[in-house]
Amino acid sequence: MGASLDVSLRRMPDPSTNFALHLDRPLYYSNHSAVARLTRDDRHVVLHLHKYLSPDEAPNAARDRAELEGFLDLLQPWWREEEIASRFLPRIAVTYGLPTVERVCSDVAETVVADIPGLYLAGDWTVCDAMLSDAAIVSGKGAAQRILDRDLSFTYTGNRRNA
Repeated sequence: MGASLDVSLRRMPDPSTNFALHLDRPLYYSNHSAVARLTRDDRHVVLHLHKYLSPDEAPNAARDRAELEGFLDLLQPWWREEEIASRFLPRIAVTYGLPTVERVCSDVAETVVADIPGLYLAGDWTVCDAMLSDAAIVSGKGAAQRILDRDLSFTYTGNRRNA
């Protein structure tokens, strides 16, 4: 689980700081607007901050938001004067797919829906040995390969497919 803060600004107070990980606390900061268009106005930016929560830690939304805003204060002084809007999510799932011995050692193709032929899954929760974006890419590639393998088992004659 984690706490997430998205902040939209009119402009970046310090345009040179686009990414940071805190060395002593589980905090993450990224300016995705540096590489993606996320607003109608090219001068505006959207910043993302995240705090990874320990399962042993009691939830405290006010504390977590203050910690994220404090981290942003360090990285982008005077950001509050440029703020257009913000969104705080006090408890958000980081990933559902955790590598375990059973999952990593499994030969089961988790992208296949066995009882619905032709339906395949892709996402960070579906693969055995990857997490987050790696898992999404691996599972998407696996699902696509299974679709291609399935389609290659057919022969084509004109516009008709024959098994």
